Amino acid sequence: MAGGVGAFTVTVVNRSNAPTENAGAGVVLAPGMFVAARTPGMIVTGDSVVWNLGAIPPGGTRRLPLRLRADSETRGLKCNLAYVGASNATRTRRNGLCTRVVAPG
Repeated sequence: MAGGVGAFTVTVVNRSNAPTENAGAGVVLAPGMFVAARTPGMIVTGDSVVWNLGAIPPGGTRRLPLRLRADSETRGLKCNLAYVGASNATRTRRNGLCTRVVAPG
């Protein structure tokens, strides 16, 4: 809902058979979306949110809570871009984190 807060979880999984080195995750926020609450380890700069995750063991998982607020004028489908990478990874993974914002009432 416009002006409301939504709770999301960014889940990072190391699907390789080697530990990650200097892993990190981030979200680029869609226009009209803002961080509603900061959590430990979260770095917010402009329209970006970043977490430094360090080493993740093979098969390991990190769950990163994210609470976003849509400004009161925002409507429609809003897709934030989530990404993850590591210094010893051969590729960076990206996914959309989408929600539909509707008028209050």
